[in-house]
Amino acid sequence: MKIGITHQRDPLMNYDITVTVDADTGETIAAVAVTINTVPSANDTPAPGTTGWEKEFNRAGQYPGDNTVEVIVTDQNGTVTRKKNQWTN
Repeated sequence: MKIGITHQRDPLMNYDITVTVDADTGETIAAVAVTINTVPSANDTPAPGTTGWEKEFNRAGQYPGDNTVEVIVTDQNGTVTRKKNQWTN
């Protein structure tokens, strides 16, 4: 699995955070969980056969402050892939 986490300062407040997941060849996405600063922000079970997933979280995180985004993806075989992104501003 390839997990992407990007953040950009929102002009109004905090951050816009985008999470993307792309399955490798032969994999499908069975579940995606996203936590932003210890708050569960998404817990999704895509349709069977899904190979790509994307979600934007507008005005999430904290500005200024410490931020952590953790993504946990499970494939069709139960294999778990994790990625964490941390930043301070």
